[in-house]
Amino acid sequence: MASFFTHAAVAATLVKIGSSGSNKVNSRNYLLCAAILSCFPDLDVIAYYLGVPYESFWGHRGISHSLFMAIFLGFLTNYFLLLKSDKPFSLMWWKSGMLLSVITASHGVIDALTNGGHGIAFFSPFDNTRYFFPWRPLEVSPMGISFFGPRGVKAVFSEVVWIWVPCAIMLTVLFVYRRITQAHSE
Repeated sequence: MASFFTHAAVAATLVKIGSSGSNKVNSRNYLLCAAILSCFPDLDVIAYYLGVPYESFWGHRGISHSLFMAIFLGFLTNYFLLLKSDKPFSLMWWKSGMLLSVITASHGVIDALTNGGHGIAFFSPFDNTRYFFPWRPLEVSPMGISFFGPRGVKAVFSEVVWIWVPCAIMLTVLFVYRRITQAHSE
């Protein structure tokens, strides 16, 4: 798994990219919910400590990392987040729900780029097969206190190189693009 810092950084990047200048999507509550959703799939590590086998449906990187769960959690969160401010099933509601779903799904995508574990059950509950991407540049992040040791430092360094730097580049390009288009519209 990647560190929760990296999952949250990807969530913040996706919010900025997907916001299209919307005040609702740029709110602190929305950003906080996006960061939580990006880390939510790793709550399944509790099952590991309860004796649930890793490769189980309920095990680490199982149903909680699936696309089905990402869509479910994204739209459920969206419903409660935008309940008072937007009409359910409006265009803004669908866009926001899809953005939160993509943010939640990004967790499994990032984990599929790591070099450890048993893969991601992207298609659970319909198929519990675990998948990795063919290219896996991310060092798997150790759990617990060992995160602060040499393996954790190595994992964070790989996340900075392969995730944080590209996110920073995308945000910079987006900022420049929005400044240019804003200057042309004035």
